[in-house]
Amino acid sequence: YQSPIFRDALKQAYENIIKPEDIYTDWKWKYLMTEAVIHSIASKRYNTYFGRMIMKDEKMIEGDILLNLNMEKYGKSHGALIRVVAGRIEPLTTRYLNEGKKIDQEYCDEVARTWVNLLTGK
Repeated sequence: YQSPIFRDALKQAYENIIKPEDIYTDWKWKYLMTEAVIHSIASKRYNTYFGRMIMKDEKMIEGDILLNLNMEKYGKSHGALIRVVAGRIEPLTTRYLNEGKKIDQEYCDEVARTWVNLLTGK
């Protein structure tokens, strides 16, 4: 299930933030952005909203955080890229979930900016 609000906010973020940068990927932006959001909530990693709730071991969580990536070596791995973006947006995701906020345009814009920053080295 994907709400129209989330879908529309992702599309607007793509149009306003990613598209002007003219960044090429082998994958669809909707997929990359959606997966980063999902992975920041829950994945096989500890540095996710869900992982932090159940793990409660900051050393294990810190050891699982991947915020930077050797782009020459892993830049073509969409899984690695998603993991980095998910790690970078996890604090924002946690704040939204803890405050009971719904995903909105501001959140999706930040996801888009995070992708641009990663792929352009900003």
